Amino acid sequence: MDKKQRHAAILSIIIENEVETQQELQILLKQAGFRVTQATVSRDIREGRDEVVDELLNILQKLMR
Repeated sequence: MDKKQRHAAILSIIIENEVETQQELQILLKQAGFRVTQATVSRDIREGRDEVVDELLNILQKLMR
């Protein structure tokens, strides 16, 4: 499974579950069929956060025009 699928799975997992740690997320991803390390989970979270911030900045820029 590729990164896009994994990112979509992470979003789905955190919407449907109370995930408190990266380790919990890693376990849930493995249960969903993804082979991930803690480093991969950490990187995916960081990338996801960066994507959200970028999108919020784009929305704010549009509103300020």
